[in-house]
Amino acid sequence: MLSLTGAGFAEEIRMHIDFSNPMTIVALVVVALAIIGIVIAIMQHEKKKSLRLQTRFGAEYERVVQEQGTKRKAEAELEKREARVKTLKIQELGRHSESALSRSGMWCNHVSSTIPEARLQKPMSW
Repeated sequence: MLSLTGAGFAEEIRMHIDFSNPMTIVALVVVALAIIGIVIAIMQHEKKKSLRLQTRFGAEYERVVQEQGTKRKAEAELEKREARVKTLKIQELGRHSESALSRSGMWCNHVSSTIPEARLQKPMSW
C-alpha cells in the first residue's frame, strides 16, 4: 500500500510506476500538459481581472494597492466594493428630477465642491 507521508513517498511512487511503458510516459506527459494549461489559464484570468479593476477604478486602484500593501489584498478589497455597489438600488434621475436639482443649485454646488475644476467654469444657465 502507498504511504502518502514520510521521506519514502517518491521512492514508493517510482516503484509502482513502470516508466518503460510508452503508455505511462504518454499519460504523464498529458497530465503535465494539463497542469501547465490550468496554471496558464489561472494566470491569464488573474491578469484580466487586474486589468479590469485597473480600468474600472483608475487612480483609486493604485491608491488601494499602496494602502493594502499587496496587489492581491487590494484587488480583494476592490472586488468587495464592486459587490457592495451591485447590492445598492441605484436609479437614474428622470428629466424632471435633473431639472429640479439644477434649478435648486444642489447639483452645481455638489459638483463644484467635489471637483475643483468645476469652480473655474461659469455655472450653466438652464
